[in-house]
Parts: sequence; structure tokens; C-alpha cells
Amino acid sequence: LTDRATLKNANICLNGYTITLLGSTTRINVGSNGSKNASGALTDCTGKGTVTGGGVIIQYNSTFSLYNGTLNGTKTEITQSGGTFNMYGGKITNYTGNASTVTGQDAKGININLYGGEISGNHVSGDCGGVWVGAGNAFTMSGGAIKNNTGASAGGVGFTTGHTTYPNGKMTVSGSAVVQGNTVN
Repeated sequence: LTDRATLKNANICLNGYTITLLGSTTRINVGSNGSKNASGALTDCTGKGTVTGGGVIIQYNSTFSLYNGTLNGTKTEITQSGGTFNMYGGKITNYTGNASTVTGQDAKGININLYGGEISGNHVSGDCGGVWVGAGNAFTMSGGAIKNNTGASAGGVGFTTGHTTYPNGKMTVSGSAVVQGNTVN
């Protein structure tokens, strides 16, 4: 892809193929101003499918779910207009940008849920190599792994300090969740 693609209640099955998002501004958008509360999902029945580069942007109270496949060098971000990222499986790896690999901007109504899968091998020059929980966000981790990531502020999971507009973000951990081997660079 050389431009943005917007998912409006659509699912992508990679089926072993690779989607290359050329450039850091080429993104898969889930939701838009004209398509609020949308949903999108990425899966791969072969376990070899990959989205490379660019980013996934979740906005306008929309939901994106990763079931399988790999986001390779691909940032996932939830904007201030709200939304939810669910990770059931798959992998997010090799992101090397200057901001966090999975980011919730400061706002209420942002949920990051990790039920399975792996966020690993991301090395960013700013913020956090794993998951950055913005002020007012909720991060629930009941499975999966965040490991071997590096960032300037946090390696695995980092938080924005709450302020007068939004309180501190919250993290709930249970089940078989693993956070290990992450470092601050």
C-alpha cells in the first residue's frame, strides 16, 4: 500500500501473504470521522502472514483485533478519539521508531487488551518498546508476553503520569501474562 486504507467493519486474512505499508505515514486506519464505532481484525490461518512497516491507527471509538499473523516494524496507536486494541495471538516485532510500539494517547475511552500473542524485539529511541499506557487508559493483560523490548522511558510497559484532565492509566494483570527481559536504553 502506498496510502491509507480504512477498515469499516472489515477483516483481513493474510493467508500467508505480506502486506507492505510503504513509508511511516502509510497506515491501516480502523474507523474515521465518517465511520465511527467501526471494527477491523487481522488474522492469518497459516501463521506466516505479515504486515510490514507503516502503522495501524485505531480511532473514533473503533476496535481492532489481532488474532494471528505478524506486525513487523508496524506501530499500533489509539488516538484521543478513543478505541480498543485486542490482541488474541500473533506477534508485534521489529518496530524501531521514536515512539512506543503500542500506544494509547492520553484520553479516557482507550482500552488495550492482551489475551495472547507476543510483543517482542522492538527497540525504540523514545518512550517504550512494548506498550505505552496513556493517562486515562486501561490496559488489561491476562495472557501473552511482552519481552525483550527497549525504550528510553520503559522497556516493556510504560505510563504517562496522570494530570488535571485525565487520571493515571490503569493496568490489570492476571492469568498466564509474562513481562520479562525488557530494558531502558
